[in-house]
Amino acid sequence: MARSYNFHHFDVPYIDGLRSGCSEITEHFYSYFSSVLSAALRRQATAADAADDIRQETFARVLAILNTSGGVRMPDRFGAFVVSVCKNVRREYRRKGNRFTEQDESLPDSNPNPETHALKQETRELVSRALAALSELDRKVLVMALAEEYPNPEICEALGVKPAYLPVLLYRAKCRFRRTFIRQNSRHVHRARGGGRAPL
Repeated sequence: MARSYNFHHFDVPYIDGLRSGCSEITEHFYSYFSSVLSAALRRQATAADAADDIRQETFARVLAILNTSGGVRMPDRFGAFVVSVCKNVRREYRRKGNRFTEQDESLPDSNPNPETHALKQETRELVSRALAALSELDRKVLVMALAEEYPNPEICEALGVKPAYLPVLLYRAKCRFRRTFIRQNSRHVHRARGGGRAPL
């Protein structure tokens, strides 16, 4: 991913607007960097599904860092910072070795045991409960994008949103789902996920 970019001019007001959730700046952030990161990941022959995961994880980490006490110290280098975060996320995915290249190396589970089946069923029930507690908009965007895998243009048309704003909705819906899931199922999360993370 080593390449020189002519980035958009980022400054303190842009960073402050992104941190505060300004819709116009947030929409620009997702639209602009979706294009930049997609191009970079395509050059690395990253599989489409992995590339989408990497972009979303990059956005989540960047926004999380913006809201820490240190934040982004050099706004004029924000573009390079986002690309650097993406590079680190991609490196982590490469170490995991799953769904990374264009080859499909996934293998089906040909002999699921009863315990695994029961755990999956329980997880589905917990997910459904958390989804039911969300707003109608959050529930629709999560179900259409993640469960039913509708194409982005169809989701935008159904929800009446601009394509560049869809990642914003999806990111926020995921965050609210995680908080709701953990709040509702704090006793189940560790057993269901082997740790403390929600399914989305």
